[in-house]
Amino acid sequence: MIVVDANMAVRAAIHGESSSAYLGRFERWHEEGTPVYAPAFWEAEVISAIRQYAYRKEITSPEAHEAVDVFFDLRVEVVPLDKDLCQRALDWAEAINHS
Repeated sequence: MIVVDANMAVRAAIHGESSSAYLGRFERWHEEGTPVYAPAFWEAEVISAIRQYAYRKEITSPEAHEAVDVFFDLRVEVVPLDKDLCQRALDWAEAINHS
């Protein structure tokens, strides 16, 4: 099982020097049958980051739309947040002394 964050998806979705390496990771996980998950708010974070790239003129509007297409093609299962999951996240953060 792999849990990905928004940063990884953005790097895969926005065409650039590292995008093929990140896309390759997603492809390899799928070929190996490794489930890939992300938390429910993940989509909003990724779309917001893509928009920021466009706003700063680092990508064009058509490139932003293409990045959204690539993002949704990553085939990641989104896990909805619930009380139990949030409690476990707090426990993990405490266990590794994360802020």
